[in-house]
Amino acid sequence: MLSDEVDKYQLTVEEDGPSPTAHTDPFLDPGNDTSVGLVTADHKLRWGVLVLSCSLLFGNFYGMRIRAVATDGYNLSSLSQLWIYAIDSPISKSYDNPAALNTQMQQYLEMPYEEYQYLLSALYAAYSVPNTILPFIWGGAIDRFGANRVLVVLGAMVCAGQALFALAAQKRWVAGMIAGRCLFGIGGEGVSVAQAAITTNWFRGRELAFALGVNLCVARLGSVANSNITPWIEHISDVPTAIWYGFLACLISFMTSLFLVGCVGTDPARHHPHRRSHGGSPEKISSKRFRLADLCTLSNWSSAIQHYVAELSDLPTTFWLLCALTVLLYGTVIPFNNIASDFLQSKWFPGDARLATRIMSIPDTIGAILVAPLGLLVDRYGRRASVLIVCAAIIAVVHLLLGLTHLHPVVAFLMLGLAYSAYGCTLWPGIACVVTDERRLGAAYGLATSFCNLALTVVPAIVATIRVVGGSFLPVEGFFVCMTGAGIAVAWALLRADAAYGGGRLERPEIEAGIVTVPMVEREGYVAVQTDEREDR
Repeated sequence: MLSDEVDKYQLTVEEDGPSPTAHTDPFLDPGNDTSVGLVTADHKLRWGVLVLSCSLLFGNFYGMRIRAVATDGYNLSSLSQLWIYAIDSPISKSYDNPAALNTQMQQYLEMPYEEYQYLLSALYAAYSVPNTILPFIWGGAIDRFGANRVLVVLGAMVCAGQALFALAAQKRWVAGMIAGRCLFGIGGEGVSVAQAAITTNWFRGRELAFALGVNLCVARLGSVANSNITPWIEHISDVPTAIWYGFLACLISFMTSLFLVGCVGTDPARHHPHRRSHGGSPEKISSKRFRLADLCTLSNWSSAIQHYVAELSDLPTTFWLLCALTVLLYGTVIPFNNIASDFLQSKWFPGDARLATRIMSIPDTIGAILVAPLGLLVDRYGRRASVLIVCAAIIAVVHLLLGLTHLHPVVAFLMLGLAYSAYGCTLWPGIACVVTDERRLGAAYGLATSFCNLALTVVPAIVATIRVVGGSFLPVEGFFVCMTGAGIAVAWALLRADAAYGGGRLERPEIEAGIVTVPMVEREGYVAVQTDEREDR
């Protein structure tokens, strides 16, 4: 049982230097006189956790694409229709491929073209707008109640939202479709935050970038599977059946989450390897914690805001710079995909939507292949801030090539895919490197996700406006170049700030950078649990 795994752990405390009898973890620096770590043999349980956590994202991203596959055929002659691109679902990859159910769903709903476009606009807004705030709230809930428990609730919301959407689409009930989309989005983004927190808890200090890279790979495979399977299902049956298959995928992922929680339990500290503390007063840390439940006991909202600001003030400068990079880097790749098909057809492949589709799918294809091996390289060698600088520079070159030259776009999209893969498996693990207090990890991932959603809701709207006002895609490419230039500057500032204030943690290998703060009361509780289990044996 799990007690056998727990029995492998040892608690080591070094106060005035390494104890001659202490078991020292070879991955930790024995010269640090304040280290407190949990030492373990290389157990295999975390790989099972990775497989299960990846399964969560596959169904989630597959279901997300069901609604997104109806986004082809936009007429770029009006700003109102361009805004349908602008409020497309940010994280769900619902903007990638021209879609499979465009005319079919419109015909099934028996809607005029203009009315159908407004419906799509409302569906995407129902998903993306609430998720500019909700991921941070879910992050706080994860810190308060644990990622596993929150994951079950959010997974149920995903299934309920997809079921409502499918049922409403089958009955041609527009209000129900919008409500289902909203419920699906509320749960879907939270699942991503919870899944990232669980993966980080199990792989921090070992193969974190690789694990998160595998998560990204599986999520993108879910999008690719939907793009290929959904048209086939619709072809042999009908639109409602294709949408209900999305519900089936979400249901399988939900069952996976139940299996994950049932097998692993709700206390990752009992299994998580080699954690260590950097000292400091646990009481001081806990006194600054903001809990969602505190809202019920605070006398007024001003006190709640003060607690909220105190919580944010504890996050390091490097974290805020990483949040800025989520805006600047994701904001130059994903909104570009919104317009990529029309851009490619207008400049290189007039009227050839299929060829444009194949080319614009290159970044995701490369990402599905490279994120895992690139994650291993990041785990082994570090250099996260440096990689982010290079990625921003590559994306800038890509937009310059696409905007100013007639070089075949395959070259630029290959470069974009490389940069997209590299910063994906560098930026998100970097958050775990700079937020060393494990109890704030959920809030940190949630806040970064909120920034990403906010950017990917606002930036496409700006791009749509520039496209209409400028009359061509050249000003749009200029805007992206400016954003990537800002990204280079922020990534350089991140490198300097990490060296000055973070001890160069982002540039270290994962086994050196993956260090977390474990409050003394939690360590004492862990020892008590371990002792009780040994007595039971």
